[in-house]
Amino acid sequence: MQSQASLQALKRLCEQGQLHHALDYVGSLCVNACCQASSLYARLLQCCIDKGDVEGGAVIQVLISSNGLDADTMLGTYLIRLYAATGRLAEASQVFDKIHKPNVFSWSAIIAANSKLGHDERALSLYSDMQQSGLDADGHVYLAVLKAIATLGNILCGLVQRGFENKALSYFQQMYMSGLSATKVTMACILKACSNSANLYQGKDAVAWNVMMKGMVQNNCQWEALQIFGQMQLEDGEAWLIVRKCSICHVCAML
Repeated sequence: MQSQASLQALKRLCEQGQLHHALDYVGSLCVNACCQASSLYARLLQCCIDKGDVEGGAVIQVLISSNGLDADTMLGTYLIRLYAATGRLAEASQVFDKIHKPNVFSWSAIIAANSKLGHDERALSLYSDMQQSGLDADGHVYLAVLKAIATLGNILCGLVQRGFENKALSYFQQMYMSGLSATKVTMACILKACSNSANLYQGKDAVAWNVMMKGMVQNNCQWEALQIFGQMQLEDGEAWLIVRKCSICHVCAML
């Protein structure tokens, strides 16, 4: 009960904008061991995020370090969001590196920070690291991560322009399999990827071709779907025979 009352009192101070009084209050609570420090620091950091007070956040980070909570996942995530909101990517990255076991929210925060501040390639690299860490993300988290990286169309176009057609296709397939929608810009980039690489579909089966076509139809790009179908006929004589005729009829009916 005392812990809950302390949190409520701290919340009132934050809502009133009395951050420094709140910091003093937290100091007295920690000295008296009235409640868990991590809960108090989390409340204070959210207050700093809401008000864009990076100096207050830095003070709280010192308190966090003095209490041996540098590796705390929740507090680290709050600090990353605060530093990202104030354009301090170096500090955000340092905080992330100290987190012992980053969760999907920590990864999302640091990916969003890099993307927001113009470090898209680093954001893509972090996203790859997140996948390799073995974390399971549901559709909502996956969508948040992809949005954090940057506009999907811009990512794919950038990959295609740099010659990474296969990587662009991979992102599109992940996006489709997760039930996400794409813009027409994204679709145009995928088509460009198809035309840029003669070997793009080597080793792809009918399932991969269907993913492409269904993605086009799903996003109202029927003409592009027909172009994909035509290219499939030319490049993979066996795969196109497996595609159901009703799918093609459906595409034509929507034109």
